Amino acid sequence: MHALDFGVGLSGRIEVDGDDREAAAAGTTLLAPVPNLRGSASWAMNDRVFFTLVGGWLSANVDEYEGNFRYAHLRGFYRMGKQFGVSLGYQITDIDIKQTRARSTIDLNAQLDGPTVTLTYSF
Repeated sequence: MHALDFGVGLSGRIEVDGDDREAAAAGTTLLAPVPNLRGSASWAMNDRVFFTLVGGWLSANVDEYEGNFRYAHLRGFYRMGKQFGVSLGYQITDIDIKQTRARSTIDLNAQLDGPTVTLTYSF
């Protein structure tokens, strides 16, 4: 089970003739259990080198929210001994969530991509 925790806030500042004014308005927050799917596959070339692929989807369809969260992570791992290892990978995360309110709509579309480096210690 996964939970979606989504919150939005708004703040602003204005300066007129050297006089500063700041305002902040709190947004809404959603924390709810949501359906999700996750899968992974691993392939070992030998005792020291293996690859993993992890991917998943998380729904954001709750109350006035709709959309989804998707991710994939490909990683190559090298074991340097019985306890230490290093991995290099690439991760893609795609977020598409919309909140439809009485007088406004908040739409969050983001894609976070990039390389990953992981050092591990096993015991």
